[in-house]
Amino acid sequence: MSEQEGERLFNFDCVKIAADKQIGRHKQDSWELSYILKGRGVRSIGDREEPFREGEVVLVLPETSHCWKFNEVPDFIENMTLTFSDKLLDLVACFSPEWREAMKKMKSLSSCIRFKEPAGCVLREIFREMNQESETEKFVSLLRMLLVIAKSNDTEVIGREMKENQAEKRLKQIEIYVKCNYKRKITVSDISSYFGM
Repeated sequence: MSEQEGERLFNFDCVKIAADKQIGRHKQDSWELSYILKGRGVRSIGDREEPFREGEVVLVLPETSHCWKFNEVPDFIENMTLTFSDKLLDLVACFSPEWREAMKKMKSLSSCIRFKEPAGCVLREIFREMNQESETEKFVSLLRMLLVIAKSNDTEVIGREMKENQAEKRLKQIEIYVKCNYKRKITVSDISSYFGM
């Protein structure tokens, strides 16, 4: 386990669960690299829903909502997942100018990605090795993965987090306010005061 000030910087997990115990749509503040070992279905990441199958390796960016909906499921589904924090990337960037550039490239990603070959093959192999490693060895393997991710052009965009347009959000709020208060006289001043405009 790699920790700083009691905070876990990365976590490796190999999950084998019953098909009906899947996690629903969620997001977290960490990066998530997942390798699907068993099962297929539809992945929903940010603004996209697409089919997925065994062998897929994907990187989900922090704060991006996502879930995997397995269908045609066997008795269980299985995947390996590695989560890591921005803090870890910042620490790795301090190793050398080369690492700083690699982490800068990685942190500039604006879309979640699926790895095609040969990068996907390399990442799958590292995942399989990690499943047998100590925590210290896992950290070294994570560094190898970060280099593959930062250098890879063998990727395909699989989703972006949906950003809500602030102007549209404000208009919807005003519309709701008007619908809730239509029986009384509403002035522009009332609306602007209510919304702090």
